[in-house]
Amino acid sequence: QPDAIVAFSWGGGVACWLLASGRWSGPTLLLAPALSAMRSIACGGPRRLPEPHDGAPVHVFHAMHDAFCPDSQAHEFELAGCKVHRCNDDHILCRSVREISQTLRQVLEAQAQQTMGAGR
Repeated sequence: QPDAIVAFSWGGGVACWLLASGRWSGPTLLLAPALSAMRSIACGGPRRLPEPHDGAPVHVFHAMHDAFCPDSQAHEFELAGCKVHRCNDDHILCRSVREISQTLRQVLEAQAQQTMGAGR
């Protein structure tokens, strides 16, 4: 099993489905998740948004100039308890690489400490 999932755009929508269904409950970084687009194509979507489980954070990087991910989606993630990072960027998130990589590093370091503490 992976230590964390990093998913972008359509893959971010897929990761949302995995989280909402309980098939994944670990640390997750969703980069411009296209959940709204997936909902419209599938005529629905996960019954609920992903919620962080047992201290496993869900970070969502939302580009403020993203034609595919509406601002209302970022608000939904916040209400679900996810940590939303609002970026002055577009869907590709090229200007946000530093913040994304710092967050990923923090998530992986916390996961490594937790794994060592569990004696794995």
